[in-house]
Amino acid sequence: MCATTFVWILSGLPAFAGDPAVGGGKEPPAKLELFAKEGWYKEQEGKEQEFVGILSKVNLKGKVGFGRMNPYRLEMEADGKKTVREVYVPGKPEILDPYVGKKIKLIGKPVDMDLEGRKYAEIWPARLEVVADKAKNAKEVRSQRGDAEVRLIKIIARANWPYGSTNPDGPREGHTLVLRSAAELVAATPFKNRDALPEVVEKQATAELATMLKVDGIDWKKQMLTVVTAGVKGTGGFSVDIASIGVGDKMLTVTWKLNTPKGAVTQAFTHPGQVVLVEQVEGKAKFVQEAGKGAKGPRDVDPSKSPARPADPSDLPAQPAVRFDSPARPASDGEEKPAQKTRELKIIGQTPTRVGAGSATIRSAKELAAATGEKDEDAASARLAKALKVESIDWAKQMIIVVSGGVQRTGGYSVTVNKLEVGDKVLTVHWKLNTPKPGQPVTQAITHPAQTILVERFEGEVRFDPAPPKGKGLGRE
Repeated sequence: MCATTFVWILSGLPAFAGDPAVGGGKEPPAKLELFAKEGWYKEQEGKEQEFVGILSKVNLKGKVGFGRMNPYRLEMEADGKKTVREVYVPGKPEILDPYVGKKIKLIGKPVDMDLEGRKYAEIWPARLEVVADKAKNAKEVRSQRGDAEVRLIKIIARANWPYGSTNPDGPREGHTLVLRSAAELVAATPFKNRDALPEVVEKQATAELATMLKVDGIDWKKQMLTVVTAGVKGTGGFSVDIASIGVGDKMLTVTWKLNTPKGAVTQAFTHPGQVVLVEQVEGKAKFVQEAGKGAKGPRDVDPSKSPARPADPSDLPAQPAVRFDSPARPASDGEEKPAQKTRELKIIGQTPTRVGAGSATIRSAKELAAATGEKDEDAASARLAKALKVESIDWAKQMIIVVSGGVQRTGGYSVTVNKLEVGDKVLTVHWKLNTPKPGQPVTQAITHPAQTILVERFEGEVRFDPAPPKGKGLGRE
């Protein structure tokens, strides 16, 4: 079936009579017939299903190789769980461009396959329908306060905002931001603490946000960021959704909601937030909270307390520095040990492959490329994902921890990570260095044992127990 499909792809397809024009600023048809009449679609086993989600597109320009190269992704969410499937559009790499960023329904067949050592989860679409946003049609939307008609702005991409403070002893309120330049982004994030030229830091901050948003870049002349966070929460399970952004009567209206937890949740302080990429527009911002799951009802967020452009964004916390030292001193005899609630992080994937020169915590593709000395961030992430035996690394939700056992004189050494324990806003990595057994034949060469693990993203301080080796000499210094 796959061989037949590839031959068909290479032969090309005639244009669809109903293809929407790409660009032009016109709204595309609400319904679009795709591949329902094609023989290869009819022959594919499986029952037609409905898939509802936000359509996105990845840039395949310059990427070559074997296997499938599907440009479109449908991001779906059900019962708080997010899933992504590629959309198979053979011979028509631009057919769905007018629907990117929109909420759509694809009627088609789910197809899962293994090809060239990679797993593909696809949707073979028969037809498409645009999902209408109730009471938010572009011609009918009105602001939550007053009668001014507003124009909806298309949300190009969205991601979790990772820079909210989870310190329960600090400011607990949320933040609402509209960032129209790289300088404003730096001022509102831990990047403001980096010791480098402003243009360098601005470029780094923009690149990291673009990676989180899964876009090629941010054009600050034409685009901007809108951020909403809900403040410090006592557990996980909370999430923020920016529902719509509209412009009318010289006012930017951002409608959002807070979803409350369902079922088991992480027992740790969290600060839920979301950032969206939209077209650049001027005007003051007003943030309106809708009733989310478990919320009491809509309410306005006072812009004076959560300004669209913060006059002094220093209230946002700096990214905590990673410290490679032992856990805090235990209480001595006679001292009362405070009770602490702890939880364990699950290891998603691991490999003895060493990344960088020593123990480290890596939270972005850019940091990974810097540690490995590679120029291509995507290639570095893909190579490590393969070593970890996972499909990909989601830097918005995951991070890498490298535990180094130091430089050893022979082979036979290995590193084992026993437990990842979160407590008192600190992640402690419990590990051990395994030494060769007496009489065991070993490689007579300098080795550098290590363990690289993939875990859920944690924004607090990271400690190693025991403290990892320091320096570059032999053995544990």
